[in-house]
Amino acid sequence: MILWNDRLWTHNDNTDTHLYALNTNNPDSNEAVALDGTRNVDWEEISQDEDYIYIGDFGNNANGNRRDLQIFKDKKK
Repeated sequence: MILWNDRLWTHNDNTDTHLYALNTNNPDSNEAVALDGTRNVDWEEISQDEDYIYIGDFGNNANGNRRDLQIFKDKKK
């Protein structure tokens, strides 16, 4: 998870291409944000810097020989 814009941001780790913004003070304002143009084989990590959110698609625990590992970079809006 990351903390950005007063929300906790997270993701699912298999096929779901959304980020989830969780408001711990008001659960009614939680939202799902689609990351169009991405593919989720096995997302494992989320991180950020001042301008971008990074998602690590490098889960490799099914058989240990996955070769299509990548990191997605999405501009913060």
